[in-house]
Amino acid sequence: MRVPFTFLTLAAVIAAGPALADRPSPEEMAAKKAEMFVQADTDQNGTLTFDEFEQLAARHQAERLQRRFQRADADGDGVVTAEEFQSAKPKKRDGCRHGDRS
Repeated sequence: MRVPFTFLTLAAVIAAGPALADRPSPEEMAAKKAEMFVQADTDQNGTLTFDEFEQLAARHQAERLQRRFQRADADGDGVVTAEEFQSAKPKKRDGCRHGDRS
């Protein structure tokens, strides 16, 4: 039995719906990047020096690390036990596991 292509496409869209809903729109991403640039430009000269860029990257990395810790801390008590560490799973991206890139 052959399933119509449109049915398969619809099924894929429905299955991906929750993942797609979490993604910001291009406009939201542009606004967030503009805000990040302004915050990183500590001397407010409209450009980023290497030091300003490095500080921005360090803040971004710290935020990612915090989110990973919170996912691993299953009971939310502020510590990660060996059991929580062992059972922690990387965040899924696009239906595949590529490690944590949040």
